[in-house]
Amino acid sequence: MRRIIFVILFIVFFRQPLFALEPVILQEDIKQYPLGLHLEYLEDSDGHRTIDQVRSMDSSAWVRSMALVPNFGFSRSVFWVRVKLHSRFPVEKKMILEIASAILDYLDLYFVQDGVVTAYRTGERLPYHSRPVDHRNFIFNFSIAPARDIQILIRVANHDGIHEALPLIVWQPEAFRKYDANLNLILGIYLGILLIMIFYNLFVYFSVRDPGYLFYVLYIFCFASFFFAYHGLAFQLLWPESPWMANHSLFLFGNMSAIFLVFFVVTFLNLKDYSRTLRNLFGLFALAFLCGFLSNFFVKYSTTAVLLIGTTLPGTALIFIASFYCWKKGHKSSKYLILAFTVFLLGAFFIFLKISAALPSNFFTENALFFGSAMEVTLLSLGLADRINSMKAEKETAQREALALKDDMNTRLEQQVKERTEHLMQALAELKSAQSMLVSSEKKSALMKIAAGIAHELNNPLNYIAAGFSGFKQVYRDIQNVLNDILGANDNAEAVELKEYFKSQFSKSDKLMTGIQKGVEKSAAVISELRGVTGVDGDTMEELSILELIESALNRAQSQSREKGNMNEIRVTLNVSDTIVLELNRDVILQALKNVCMNSIYFSNQNSDPEIRISALWNNDESACGISIENNGPGITKDIEQKIFDGFVTTRDIGAGRGLGLFQSRSLLESIHGSIELTDNGRESGWVRFEIVIPVAAKRVPVIVSMSGGQ
Repeated sequence: MRRIIFVILFIVFFRQPLFALEPVILQEDIKQYPLGLHLEYLEDSDGHRTIDQVRSMDSSAWVRSMALVPNFGFSRSVFWVRVKLHSRFPVEKKMILEIASAILDYLDLYFVQDGVVTAYRTGERLPYHSRPVDHRNFIFNFSIAPARDIQILIRVANHDGIHEALPLIVWQPEAFRKYDANLNLILGIYLGILLIMIFYNLFVYFSVRDPGYLFYVLYIFCFASFFFAYHGLAFQLLWPESPWMANHSLFLFGNMSAIFLVFFVVTFLNLKDYSRTLRNLFGLFALAFLCGFLSNFFVKYSTTAVLLIGTTLPGTALIFIASFYCWKKGHKSSKYLILAFTVFLLGAFFIFLKISAALPSNFFTENALFFGSAMEVTLLSLGLADRINSMKAEKETAQREALALKDDMNTRLEQQVKERTEHLMQALAELKSAQSMLVSSEKKSALMKIAAGIAHELNNPLNYIAAGFSGFKQVYRDIQNVLNDILGANDNAEAVELKEYFKSQFSKSDKLMTGIQKGVEKSAAVISELRGVTGVDGDTMEELSILELIESALNRAQSQSREKGNMNEIRVTLNVSDTIVLELNRDVILQALKNVCMNSIYFSNQNSDPEIRISALWNNDESACGISIENNGPGITKDIEQKIFDGFVTTRDIGAGRGLGLFQSRSLLESIHGSIELTDNGRESGWVRFEIVIPVAAKRVPVIVSMSGGQ
């Protein structure tokens, strides 16, 4: 036992083999020889040792490689690697040494056979023509005689403190050519897939003008360029005389690819609507990748590598977090983003397992990253198509709803104007007939009072029609502008057909509104004639009990609700003193209170235990009375709360209400210098509360209201 412990400690602390390093045996039936576990390496801290000095050094200075693919990582030292080959071929055999990496800075290689040294000096920091064989990787040909040894020494140096992996493989020429042809085929198919995705999605972008497609195309282009540079193809084909570009193109395109990926994810997930925090975080990552891109021109290559890797890992995690978050919020297309990056990371994980020898080296593990990234770009393209289809379906639904709303509003408003106009014409005819029959001044005076009352009763409905028509025209113009904006950006056949259809419909609607406008003007002229005949306003003031008015308004509201069939048994709580008496215009206050009660009855009916509370109190100086009307309905959303008193604003189903009740109440109360406010929207308290203020002498000022409630 003590001997075993001694042996282990000896290996750990002295780091030298117990036995001499055996040569790699070359024979006919073995086509390739990975050399990683057969190497010895030597660290040259100052980098001044020559080949002769290295050859003469004692074996104890060398360290046995324990990795299938040696990697010296971040170090400014020079490393020497040596390996010995022994031939068991029956005749002299030509062999190939492949260093399967395209991004080694400086590489000096020496073949030592029978005391003769053959030297090569090349690397990515030297022009491409320094390579002995025209290939994206570093390839060296050598021959070995039967039963002879050949020693290979390699000097690996870097420019700025980072070593790349050193995958060394000895091949028989036929096996290498077959392997290289298959790999070139895979690279060609992979790059072909990327190019197809680029051109296809570029055409789609020019068709739909969605920025997500443009960012996706730029991301694939930069990623393909990164891939091209990483495998040495860019140095071989594009800039063989530019070692600087060969070295820096990897991180130039890597950072640009990451920047466009960030823009793509933000656009694809529509983060401005789902989470501003996540959108801002992605903005910070885009800025970090931009700094990494610019660092290529100012700092060391190793620093740029650390910036890119250090930013990519948390950035990838953020993409998964944002995708899952938006998926939970209802963004269905985000599942494609999750699946795409999962497949890509699985490919990278299989490559890692292959390098660490946890999985065998075979066709799948060698090309797992190709498969993963090809699936990634394909899934992202499918995700974009799904997102566009979803947006198109939503747009078509919105258009249908807008057209249906416009047609319904046109029909209802046309009917209302027609009915009101007929009533006015009938009333005027009756009034003129009665006037011709009155001969005495007493009867004429009575007729004037009747005419004044009729003018007063007809003026309010006409005001509401005028206000509603004004609001409808604004809504109609807004719908027209929205449809023009939606269809104006498209010039395909379907969009042109829709434009012509809507143009025809809008032309018909304009003629219809012109007729409605003339009807309103004619009705206003009739009322003006009535007022001219009577010479009085028609508004009367009287002292009235607030309790009596509230009970009357509540009774009318309940009766009207029952007629519409939407009235359940509602518990009503009144806290109103019968001593509150004001000088009022009865019709104005009664109509305003009835509208608010109707609103409370409708929404409290949506509760299983509906209840309405009404209270009335003097203010501090008894210059006005405050009335509170509450209901335990579902509350009001934030977007409706800001415009609850505007015309045609309603949360009811289509046909259940026109959205004019609260608008009319506010207009009527403002005409007597009163007010109405929403003081609690019920989302937290469970109760919706409206506060009404009525002055002591509620003298009405004749008004024609607008849709914004102004006088």
